[in-house]
Order: sequence, then C-alpha cells, then structure tokens
Amino acid sequence: MKVTVERRIVANLGRRIAELRVGRGLPQEQLAEKADITPRYLQGIEAGAENPTVGTLIRLARVLAVPVGMLFDPPKDPEARRVTRYRRRTKRRPTPSRRTGSA
Repeated sequence: MKVTVERRIVANLGRRIAELRVGRGLPQEQLAEKADITPRYLQGIEAGAENPTVGTLIRLARVLAVPVGMLFDPPKDPEARRVTRYRRRTKRRPTPSRRTGSA
C-alpha cells in the first residue's frame, strides 16, 4: 500500500505524541485519562492508526504542556521517523512443515 502524505503526517503525529509522553514519564493510561480519551484510542493515535480530532489534539497538548503546533514537529528519534507500511491482518497459513509436523 502506498504511504500517502496524510498517513505520513498522522504517523509522525502519533510518534511525536508518544515521544513527548515518554519524555514526561507519563504512562499511556495517565495521559489518556487526563486528556479524556480511552487508552485504546491513545494507543491508536500513537501507532498512527487513528486520526485525532482538533479537540483531542488540544487536550493532549494541554496535558503535555506544549503548544498544539509542537505535536506536528518531526519526532526527534530517527527510528521514530520511519514510516512503515500498514499491513492488513490476515490469517497465517501454516507452512508445509507445520502441517505435517516434519521439517
């Protein structure tokens, strides 16, 4: 699947939020509670799978004590900047050696 500009922005936004959260020593559960969102939704945002609303971004920025615009800064960690392709979940098919139990 082609990585679009929008998907790259959302992925980097999530990585930046995670980076700021970890830098402040906040667990996901605590940030989610203070921002009035569910931990599951925050996990999705940080993973780049959720596109948060402006209101959610404002609350997250407030809790993280940064301007909203800072959430859109590129992540500082070079590894965090990598944008990976999203894979669709598929059932794993057993390899022939798994089916028969032989190598």
